Amino acid sequence: AEYGEEMDPIAELYKQSEILETAQNKSEHAAVYKEILEAAKKGPQEKKLAAQFIAKYFKHFPELHESAIEVLLDLCEEPEMATRVHAIRGVASVSKDAPEELPRMADILVQLLQAEELLELDTVKHALESLLRADARGTLGALFGRILEGGDAQREKAIQFLRDKVMLNAKELIHPYKEVEEYLHEQIKKVLDDVNEGEFRIFLNILSNLKIFEGNNNHLLELVADQAGVAASFQPDKTDSVERLISCLKIAVPFYKNGATDTKFLGQIATHVLPVFDKLEEAHKLSLLKLIAEVSPYCKIEDPKLIMEPIYNLFKAQIPNKPIEGDTPKINFTYVECLLYILHQLASKYTSVLFSLCGMIVSSNSKDSADDQSKAKHEDFKSSLELLERSTQLYVKRLNQTLSDLKQTRNTTEQKEQVTI
Repeated sequence: AEYGEEMDPIAELYKQSEILETAQNKSEHAAVYKEILEAAKKGPQEKKLAAQFIAKYFKHFPELHESAIEVLLDLCEEPEMATRVHAIRGVASVSKDAPEELPRMADILVQLLQAEELLELDTVKHALESLLRADARGTLGALFGRILEGGDAQREKAIQFLRDKVMLNAKELIHPYKEVEEYLHEQIKKVLDDVNEGEFRIFLNILSNLKIFEGNNNHLLELVADQAGVAASFQPDKTDSVERLISCLKIAVPFYKNGATDTKFLGQIATHVLPVFDKLEEAHKLSLLKLIAEVSPYCKIEDPKLIMEPIYNLFKAQIPNKPIEGDTPKINFTYVECLLYILHQLASKYTSVLFSLCGMIVSSNSKDSADDQSKAKHEDFKSSLELLERSTQLYVKRLNQTLSDLKQTRNTTEQKEQVTI
């Protein structure tokens, strides 16, 4: 049949495509392209084929771009998966032909990351990756738009795509372009106002791999400190508040080890947390001290006294202020071990601070009040260490006796079992 006569709808679509394919000036055949758009509203087979042709000839009919886009978006919601897959590919294609539409198309594709069918989801991801290569900033804007303003499901899928696809190709798509890295940094800072621990780890890992932060762990450490929220809202009796602090301190460990200078995190802990140490749960106390001990060998601190003084006072608080009576030490040796280790590590770098705290700067010939205070501090410190030594010896003696008793009990039990046999 000649074009225009009654014919099979699919054959008619192929005929329309042939007309556009062979035309030297395709833009003169807008009426044919409109008929393809209309075919996309008919049966399942027409829709599937039309989705392909709409994208193929899209660039030749700028005056019909909006209509074509609307049709493709409708086809992305079709019941038949094959139609949706072709429409999704079409969305990616038209973004390249009309770059001004890319942010809008990227936003649609980000929403489609919730697709349940594996083939459809893979198609969406490939489409988004192609948009990233065409315009990384515009595509990232769409991803973060949904992270900031979309529902929980959209947010989760967008973050997963950032983690699994964007950063997997970061060397190609992100790292070569400083302006893209800076834009990514700006968007992540906005998101960090409202993230859970898992999301925070993902975003911090993304930032730590950006070239603009190579050798600059200080800023990353500051982000962790801000996330911990110690200065703003630490509540020792609130489990969430304490666990957020401990989690952030764990995250901060690699930055300390990589040479970050701490301008506030440990200072905030010393100011807001250590003074209320006794209000923490036992498990949290130990976790906190162990983490501070872990980072202490690597700490570069602007104001070491701000941190060392509360640690020193906490150590003193763990030691009885009078000789031990009886045979049971009243000291938490695990806490004391952590605290002494921290003091030792910090004192190796900031010796004068420790000397001033424990009164070890003393002039033997001087009789002024300052020296008297230093002598008193020094004697008090020595007394604490002597009590700790005696308590340790007593504890070891008690431990050895317990082990001996257990061994004797075990031997007696074995002998009884042999006699019974």
